[in-house]
Amino acid sequence: MKKWMYNLPEVFLLLLSAYWFLDNFIQNKNFNIFALITILLLASQLIFANKLIGVFLGFITSLFSLYMMLAVLDEFNDFKTINSQAIQLLLFGLFLFGVSFLLGILMCYKYITLSRKLKI
Repeated sequence: MKKWMYNLPEVFLLLLSAYWFLDNFIQNKNFNIFALITILLLASQLIFANKLIGVFLGFITSLFSLYMMLAVLDEFNDFKTINSQAIQLLLFGLFLFGVSFLLGILMCYKYITLSRKLKI
């Protein structure tokens, strides 16, 4: 159980990337190469646990999530009236990308402290 919790950021982001890939492929018949690369990077990170790649992926995930939270706020501001769709967009978007942001920070922290313990 502890190992699963230790790998929670990678597992969550891997599942989110798989959803991204499948959503594009099934609905639009679009082969999303960026989602596939993300899946491969996160899967290899789960297997090999490279410290440098772990910090890089955590940093990129945090930046992307922060950008997407701002995009959700911008999209929310485009609504002329605040209705249930606007509230649903705001709550779901901020929750999803807020969790992704926190897990990206946690991933960076995990690999930075791991490299300090190993004196790398």
